[in-house]
Amino acid sequence: SRINYVSQGYERIWGRKRESAYSSPETWLEGVDETHRQRIRQAMRTKQVSGEYDEEYRVTRPDGSFCWVRDRAFPVRNDKGEVFRLVGITEDNTEQKRGAQLLQIQRDIAVALSMTGDVTSALEGFLAAFINLDGVHCVGAYLVDTPSERINLEAQVGLHPNQVRELLNFPSFHRPEEVGKAWHRACRKQQVANKD
Repeated sequence: SRINYVSQGYERIWGRKRESAYSSPETWLEGVDETHRQRIRQAMRTKQVSGEYDEEYRVTRPDGSFCWVRDRAFPVRNDKGEVFRLVGITEDNTEQKRGAQLLQIQRDIAVALSMTGDVTSALEGFLAAFINLDGVHCVGAYLVDTPSERINLEAQVGLHPNQVRELLNFPSFHRPEEVGKAWHRACRKQQVANKD
């Protein structure tokens, strides 16, 4: 197979040069997240020619970032009704996907709150739902102790116990920006540890 035209949007969505698609037509498939790749490969072979190809999947770029796309293909037929070309359109639908995920999280939070009067349990339910968002690896909820104005970690999901201990031993959790920086460092450390 040969690719005749690739728009500039390919570089933005896939994070790869258009030339790579021209020189190796199936290179775009390498960008399809491995959890979706087999399904997309199968759909490409069976649905594109019939005009039934309309797929949603995640693209993982070479730098590790990702986006969600809706990918469609349409057959172009000659005078004899034979398919001689396929035309495809890929749209970045990350925002729509994120909106649907956030709506589901809202539902999960409502369920968690309706099932318990315990704030910590409700927060853990909320965080467990939130961690399912794409790109979220660890989340935490902090509450402010009014008399001391200390910011306390109330619940968390995604951090190793050592990272949690390190956060709890942080000397001055009095300003939100300090908490945010410490949390960001802990999550980055956890991501690195998970890769190893």
